Amino acid sequence: MSNKKLNPLSLIILVSIFLIVNIAFADTVWYDNFDDNEADGWKTEIIDWYLDDPFTRKTAKFDTSNGTLKAPGETPGNIWYLATYESSIDIGTWMFDINILNTPWKEFFVFLMADNWANYPEKSYGYILEFSTKLGYPELFSKGAIVLTKLNGLMENWYNIGEWSTTEEIVGEHHVIVTRDAEGVFDVYLNDELIIHVEDPSPEFGIFSTFRFSAPSGPSIDNIVVLDTCDIETARDWTEPETTPEPVPVPTPKSQVGISGFPVESLSIGLAITILILSFLQRTN
Repeated sequence: MSNKKLNPLSLIILVSIFLIVNIAFADTVWYDNFDDNEADGWKTEIIDWYLDDPFTRKTAKFDTSNGTLKAPGETPGNIWYLATYESSIDIGTWMFDINILNTPWKEFFVFLMADNWANYPEKSYGYILEFSTKLGYPELFSKGAIVLTKLNGLMENWYNIGEWSTTEEIVGEHHVIVTRDAEGVFDVYLNDELIIHVEDPSPEFGIFSTFRFSAPSGPSIDNIVVLDTCDIETARDWTEPETTPEPVPVPTPKSQVGISGFPVESLSIGLAITILILSFLQRTN
């Protein structure tokens, strides 16, 4: 049997195959652009924060007439509106368009990852983006802010783990991309500009089941896309698939390892294919 080593071209081919296989497995978990003027698959609820139990169990009628998911009502206040979608992924990418309004209430929330809130507020978990037009928060002269918050399940304790503010007007439509890797590192992009890069020192994995939009009247969300890759360029190149995927549970235990941007399953498949091709080339040399 020959002891010839693989030439550089063969190695390049193998590496290319390995990367192509992994990139191909970066898949769409779910998305919704509301172009059908419907909120299919969403569960909605009216929240009244003046009540001892604010979750009224009453269905909220979100406005989807303009192809977006808009919080209904006229005057914000104690009445908020909650829209929830099944989404158990906790490592990957979240993309959406948001319309920030300068309303009297000043803020609203996008829960990227949350549990089912069965024991709210005693034992609830979540990672939340807060969008605010409140002057002076978090900086004295800010005209808007985005805060990444963690709800850690201990009597409604909210911890700010990353924040960004601006002295320019934040109201209007914006494109948001958030990635989270297997180490719990978050990158938040606003209109393709990285505004938050932070690692949660005590990340939570494998306990999330929903995506939520929580707002008083006015703000809206649209073009929501959830991917199983952390690679920002793959996310930016995303195009709508031919068929709409259903939300599927994607458990991600804390011990999971992988390369940022590539799910561990696709790494394993890619590695196995590479080993088989390498073995074949060695036999033929």
